[in-house]
Amino acid sequence: MNNIHPQKHRVLLVVPIPQSYNHFTIQFIVNYYTPNMSLATIAGYLISKDIEVEIFDGIMDSSIINLYKKIENFAPTHIGLTAFTSNIKSAWKTAKAIKTKFNKIPITIGGFHVSALPEESLAECPYID
Repeated sequence: MNNIHPQKHRVLLVVPIPQSYNHFTIQFIVNYYTPNMSLATIAGYLISKDIEVEIFDGIMDSSIINLYKKIENFAPTHIGLTAFTSNIKSAWKTAKAIKTKFNKIPITIGGFHVSALPEESLAECPYID
């Protein structure tokens, strides 16, 4: 009998890093921004299935270096991105940055934009698995 146990699943959920900030964006973040409830809901479900989960919020921490550190320290087996149409280009850029450095980790994406335009979304971003 083989006692090999599969590696425990570890999922990193990511809010894309914005491409740029302006005065109004910063004011919005300071005054109104709340954590992404969709990712929190997904995280809760995954945790209930004994999957380790962490969330990286690219709006609150827009450093690609910090995202890389999070990936290195957490060592996810899978990365999930979320995106609206308004930040889809930021999602593509974030996916490219991740896949360029961590090409063995599968990346998926969800959210309104890719749910409405799944084929177009996959065609636009070759860094999504």
